[in-house]
Amino acid sequence: MIIISHRANLTGKNSTLENHPNSIFKALSQKFFVEIDVWVIKCKLKLGHDEPTYDVEKDFLIKNKSKLFLHAKNHEAFIFLKNLDLNVFWHQNDDIVLTNWGFIWTFPNKVTLKNRIEVVLNPEKFSELPDCYGICTDNPLFIRKKLGDL
Repeated sequence: MIIISHRANLTGKNSTLENHPNSIFKALSQKFFVEIDVWVIKCKLKLGHDEPTYDVEKDFLIKNKSKLFLHAKNHEAFIFLKNLDLNVFWHQNDDIVLTNWGFIWTFPNKVTLKNRIEVVLNPEKFSELPDCYGICTDNPLFIRKKLGDL
């Protein structure tokens, strides 16, 4: 089972550090996959959940593409990232989405499909999810400890 750091958080939700380039480097250096929020604004790539906050270079995304799940925050980002053959998804209020690389992404306690990636909002109540390909969490260090080092 893969563990995905939600917005590059490592030890819980931290709106100050999430999607920050340094946080992404740190999560990747600890061998986690990382879900990040990406915008395209005036032909520039930006990171940030509620708004485009940090600049990011497409070369960084391309270099790390095997470890990134890119949540497109606007339509321009989805098209741009898809055209670079990066692992991208778009959603608004959906219980399940499919990334363009074919990963099934589900939201907490909504859909139980084999080989899904499930978002785990409360890792303290986490118990190993059957048939999951991976989990996405704000506290991947806790989950790694709970599951044992993968």
